[in-house]
Amino acid sequence: MQHEGQREDLIRTATALVQRVELAIDGFPDSLVIGFRRDGAASLFVGEDPVYQFNARGELRRAFQAGKLVTAESGRLVELTRQRADNRVDMLRQELTDLQQDQFLSQLRQTLDKLHRALQQNQYRVTGQVPADQDVVRQASQWIGQLPDTIPVAQAANVR
Repeated sequence: MQHEGQREDLIRTATALVQRVELAIDGFPDSLVIGFRRDGAASLFVGEDPVYQFNARGELRRAFQAGKLVTAESGRLVELTRQRADNRVDMLRQELTDLQQDQFLSQLRQTLDKLHRALQQNQYRVTGQVPADQDVVRQASQWIGQLPDTIPVAQAANVR
């Protein structure tokens, strides 16, 4: 995952995302980057945080929100928090409750809907894109439009 000061590097260095676009959109405090892997898996970076990663089926597989890693396990969201102790780092695991998961997915859906509206209404400015000769904005709009109202959670955090 990318962190502070690395936003502009996503367009240059996120080579796993073979198609990617950086956008400035009114109503979002930071730039957004949306990108696609060869297999159609997508990632959405809303500024530095949150970050959402999907598999090729449009299922949420991993996220980074409020400084915490959230991963998919057996169709559930699990929050992982780093805890340093005795020269080692442990990952504390906590499955989100049904209510927490519903709220998380609802917030994600609201973000996607807001982005989709901006794309459909041409209320954005492209600030970077790879490759330059493809319509990644249209691809992103179509991808968001095909997602179900309730975002499904993947069985596992890996891309497949």
